[in-house]
Amino acid sequence: AREMASPSCKNLHKRIKLVCDGKVIKLPKLQGIVILNINSYMGGVDLWGRPRRSSGLTSQSFEDKRLEVIAIKGSSEMAFAKSLPGYNPRRLCQANSVTINIQGNEPVPVQVDGEPWMQTPAVIHINHKNTVQLLSRDRFVAFVACIWIVFITVVVGLGLRVYDVEPLKILRL
Repeated sequence: AREMASPSCKNLHKRIKLVCDGKVIKLPKLQGIVILNINSYMGGVDLWGRPRRSSGLTSQSFEDKRLEVIAIKGSSEMAFAKSLPGYNPRRLCQANSVTINIQGNEPVPVQVDGEPWMQTPAVIHINHKNTVQLLSRDRFVAFVACIWIVFITVVVGLGLRVYDVEPLKILRL
């Protein structure tokens, strides 16, 4: 309620300069910018949604090495996005690199992966660095996980504590 009555990021569009793939992006009146590389934000909200073909934007994909840039008008818009399926804030662009130049003398609130801080004037560069496979259907990994589950089951079944047991001795039982 306090944020709606007295927004901390009022006139953010005047305090930052946004450059995507070398092009300056004209910002609408906003209180926040969200830069995504996955289709989930705030506990599962799909802020990007499915753009119309006529917009020139494509559906979001974590494999395309592109960042989706979204303008947020305020905390009420975030509430709409969370509670109204299909509601999407304004999509600004998709880019391979994003530069945010925080201008002026006052810090602005910044949050990266859930960690907030007040950022003094600076230039922030964001681009795709690497890709890591997070989920694996590797049979060896599954086998090791099963062995570990059996090991823990045997240890607990024998009434032993895990840190007192040598795995090879238990597997020879």
